[in-house]
Amino acid sequence: MNVEIRPVTPDEKNTLNNLLEKYNYEFSQYDRIPFGADGLYHY
Repeated sequence: MNVEIRPVTPDEKNTLNNLLEKYNYEFSQYDRIPFGADGLYHY
């Protein structure tokens, strides 16, 4: 398996933000980082 690391394009930024929100949600049970007033973690 090859892994490629590259900057996201402006068109991909929203997708990456959505994935990071889900990542933070899943790990919030371990790291106890609270979410904001809007219900988002704001990676």
